[in-house]
Amino acid sequence: MVVREQLMAALAGARDRVSADLRLAPEAPVEVRLSVPPGADAADFSSDLALDLARMARQPAAEVARALVEHLEPVAEGLEWVERLEITPSGLVNFHLRSDWVREAIREACRQGVRYGRSEVAPEAQEERIQVEFVSANPTGPLTIGHGRGAALGDAIANLLEWTGRGVTRESYVNDTGKQIERFGQALEAAYRRRLGGSAATSNAADDPAAEYAAEIAARIQPKAESRCAGLPAEEWPRVLAELGAEQVLTDHRAVLERFGVRIDEWRSEADLLASGRLEEAIQTLRTNDCVYEAEGALWLRATAKGDSEDRPLIRSNGQPAYLAGDLAYHLDKFSRGFDRVIDIWGPHHAEYVRRTLAGVRALGCNADALEIVVFQPVSVKIEGVVVHSGEGGARAGNNLLLDQVIEKAGRGTLRFLYLSRPANQPLELDLDALAGTSNPAYPVLWAYEEAAVCAGSDSVSSAQTAEVELGELSDPREETLMRRLADFPDQVVLAARERDPSRLTRYALETAREFEAFRALLASGPEAGSIKPAHAAVARATRVVLGNALAILGIVEQE
Repeated sequence: MVVREQLMAALAGARDRVSADLRLAPEAPVEVRLSVPPGADAADFSSDLALDLARMARQPAAEVARALVEHLEPVAEGLEWVERLEITPSGLVNFHLRSDWVREAIREACRQGVRYGRSEVAPEAQEERIQVEFVSANPTGPLTIGHGRGAALGDAIANLLEWTGRGVTRESYVNDTGKQIERFGQALEAAYRRRLGGSAATSNAADDPAAEYAAEIAARIQPKAESRCAGLPAEEWPRVLAELGAEQVLTDHRAVLERFGVRIDEWRSEADLLASGRLEEAIQTLRTNDCVYEAEGALWLRATAKGDSEDRPLIRSNGQPAYLAGDLAYHLDKFSRGFDRVIDIWGPHHAEYVRRTLAGVRALGCNADALEIVVFQPVSVKIEGVVVHSGEGGARAGNNLLLDQVIEKAGRGTLRFLYLSRPANQPLELDLDALAGTSNPAYPVLWAYEEAAVCAGSDSVSSAQTAEVELGELSDPREETLMRRLADFPDQVVLAARERDPSRLTRYALETAREFEAFRALLASGPEAGSIKPAHAAVARATRVVLGNALAILGIVEQE
């Protein structure tokens, strides 16, 4: 039951009608928010919408709140669960729901199991095609802890969208052309010649910081390289070795992501994209739209006319395309494939490209409002008291810590929980010294997930019977608080999906685990300690369902 969502929709309708009465500008409507006040005896939901409207209209907040309540449509979904509405002197609108709504949610969780929290959307939204692009790493080095954050974030966002009824394609863009690939080929040539016992003097890559990694890849591709390079002139070797090396690195990337539980539906090659003529198509589209000009021997995008701070080069004076040109060709390709919404997950070093990319998408005539760019902040790791900072690419060199090393140290589930414990716009430090036992940040949730199964299974009542058990006898504040939290899960999924913020679910899971711990302590106390009533078994089973579904969305456990 997405009661919170239904009440927010009802409030949005009332907001629009009140805004019209107050002659407020309709182009920027005030956001509707519903919070859950603390305490079992508090209102179920509270809205501060009237306070925002009152400030804009310079009216008393309590009067605006009364107007909101009067404009609520009586037949709006969700209002059938409302027992009474309360307007506080400060202008808050509090919703007190019927006492049976949380109990019906518990039964629903037991009945639906792995489907509890999945929501249906309007037919037009079901037809919406969404692409989520993430882990678009250069195939010139191993995946680092920075890539790991993008992988966990992109995969969880895609899961959330699927849970809210959207069709999602998960895509990774392989940057297999350009200067980095050329340098990689040179480093591979130097390493390969050394393996053949020859001189690497023809290459200037011997001192490259990626030399160690290149030597490792050269050893692994040597059988194929001997076949492919035989009879070729020496100047062709770097190109061939770069192709073979990129294939090997990409195979490694796929293996690490599979180990991390991350699914990629499509791997798109930059080299294939450029060979298809999409870059020329993008440039021609920009010319047709009068969004480019020539100066200083280069071709420039009129980015300032589309919201950027300065114009940007597309084709440099040497005839080579700038990074932005290829990026715009890729986004044109995305929209040309029929995606209605595109979500890019970018690392911190790409933050400066957001405005210019949006400007370029507008210049192409694409709907920039359909492009969302989520930029996550840097990751660092603490090992034995030493903080290791992350890069996002490059070689097995310097202070880059590799994703597969951290998976080995922390485990897939714990590492994904840690990656998703903070919003993307906040820096993240992974303390690998604090992973054992109860110091593990994921421990409370994993404990509650397992203990809920024990608690639910200790009663002879079947799952189907538990779903219909009488819950009216549960009245302790700890029981009420936990049940209200479980009832809120479907709405938490919708909110996390809308905000593109999986960390909302990690916080929700921790709060649920703490409330289950208090509930479990209640069962262990009193004259009937140790005996679990059918009503308690139902709540425990619902807890197991909710935590299992939350952890499945986060990619921490496989769904039962």
